[in-house]
Amino acid sequence: MWPLFEEAAIHFPPTYKFDAHTARYDSSKKQRVPSWTDRILWKRDPHIRPVAYHSVEGMQCSDHRPIFAQFEVQVDLSNWEGPDEDVPDSRRCWSSS
Repeated sequence: MWPLFEEAAIHFPPTYKFDAHTARYDSSKKQRVPSWTDRILWKRDPHIRPVAYHSVEGMQCSDHRPIFAQFEVQVDLSNWEGPDEDVPDSRRCWSSS
C-alpha cells in the first residue's frame, strides 16, 4: 500500500474509538468498531530501526489514545563539520518530543 514507507508491528490494542475520557470502547448508537487510526510511518531506510511502538493507554483525554515510537538511527559522522567540542558520540541516545 505504501511502498516507500514502513510501520512497526502493532502490539497494542486499538486506539480508537473510545467514549471520551473513559477506557470503554464506543457505546454510542453508531457502535464504531475499535481500530488503529493513529499510525506512525517512516520512509524506508536500512539505517532506521524501530525499538518501541506503543499506545499510552492511561491517557483518557479524548476518543483516541496517543501512540509513540522510538527509533535507533545510524548516522555517518565522518563528515562532521561542527565545533570540535560539540562532536556527538555516535552511540549517544537522542530523543525528540
